[in-house]
Amino acid sequence: MSRWLLCCLLLLPFGLCAGELRHLQVTSEKGEYRIEARVRVDAPVDAVRATLTDYRHLSDINPDIRESRVLPSPAPGVTRVQTLVHACAFFYCVDMKRIEDVQQLPGGSLVSTMVPDHTSFKSGQTFWGLRPLGTQTDVTYRASMRPAFWIPPLIGPAVVRSNLRREMRESFERLESIARARAEGAQGGGDE
Repeated sequence: MSRWLLCCLLLLPFGLCAGELRHLQVTSEKGEYRIEARVRVDAPVDAVRATLTDYRHLSDINPDIRESRVLPSPAPGVTRVQTLVHACAFFYCVDMKRIEDVQQLPGGSLVSTMVPDHTSFKSGQTFWGLRPLGTQTDVTYRASMRPAFWIPPLIGPAVVRSNLRREMRESFERLESIARARAEGAQGGGDE
């Protein structure tokens, strides 16, 4: 079940540390899930941001994302992103559609708000705080979401919490790997 929740969170555009996990908390109350994480990613902040905002390739970060694409923008400075996700936990599988409006804040962090019309969610928000630490990036991640679909009682918050760490670790490792390759490619391209 954590896989579907992680897909919901990612935007991705949306990992826990290949670098260093500093904090992870998952809570649920009255059908709303909240996640807070802080991780240090061993890649430069510009490469991490570029990877998170490469909306057409979000499945590289999370393979449960079957399709991701940019939709027409509702306003200047807003990128509307749609992701189609297929996730399974035990015997239960779900196909989810997310539409989010993503904005880059003046300091370079990313914030997204779920557009509930025609999606699998009643509401949701995500915040990616990205702070440079030399050649690494300190990532603060906060998300809340309220699914509009039924979750079997056996696959509820307990399963989400128990599997989330593993799933997030895999996605952050992928994020780190892609961002590092992006940064190395940018450095190599400048030498020619």
